[in-house]
Amino acid sequence: MAARAVPAPLDPELVWFQVRNGIHLITCNVSDEALEAVACLDAASSMSLRRRSFDRFRMLIEAAAKLKLATMPADFDGRLVLSSRDLRLVPPVAGVPVYGSLGRRAPDPAVAA
Repeated sequence: MAARAVPAPLDPELVWFQVRNGIHLITCNVSDEALEAVACLDAASSMSLRRRSFDRFRMLIEAAAKLKLATMPADFDGRLVLSSRDLRLVPPVAGVPVYGSLGRRAPDPAVAA
């Protein structure tokens, strides 16, 4: 009988979430540095401020996770860790907060025209 790999427990001090990859759920984490940078927080921010940053920028963070996941092999089932670089790579999309915008959303092209 083959031994099954048991994943290490999730660190409760980090912000974790999941995104879907086909039929699999991929566990992701956003680095403290990324949460602080996206919301322009001080480097020594509290967990509650980083959690608020995550909640405010959740759509941007999930978009970054899906973009990063698209670069992984199709059968990838590990854990993703997102950095501020990953968040900056998300192109502006209507309805998604812009990196470093304090939660303001990208303009809707239909309204801007």
